[in-house]
Amino acid sequence: MGAFKKIKDMKKVVSQTPELIEQAQKLQEQAQGMQAAQLAAGEPAGAAKAIDPQLLGPIAGVTIEKYAGLSKAIGERKLDQAGIDSFVQLHGLTPEAWQTAYEGWNERFQGNMALSVHFGALYQQARSL
Repeated sequence: MGAFKKIKDMKKVVSQTPELIEQAQKLQEQAQGMQAAQLAAGEPAGAAKAIDPQLLGPIAGVTIEKYAGLSKAIGERKLDQAGIDSFVQLHGLTPEAWQTAYEGWNERFQGNMALSVHFGALYQQARSL
């Protein structure tokens, strides 16, 4: 019975993988678009605007800097869910903590241009992990 549950869970993960990759790509496009809009407005890339310090607090132990670096590496590697789980574990996170951070950071970015632009700058500057 345990094997059937594992197969069912694996099917669920595999079915969600394209959505996760698409979300990461959309987030990257959004960050690049916001950075371009900022440049078009005559502001230097990554210009600091007032960001509520509480919004910069880590989510599930993941700072915005770590989130940007891991997100970039995951996107560059085009990892599936199993690959993401293994990758984040190599960087000291449980898959559950990563999922919490992923959802939490994306929720914070929605409707917050300054935070999104800040993330975009961090994402662009992130070095491959």
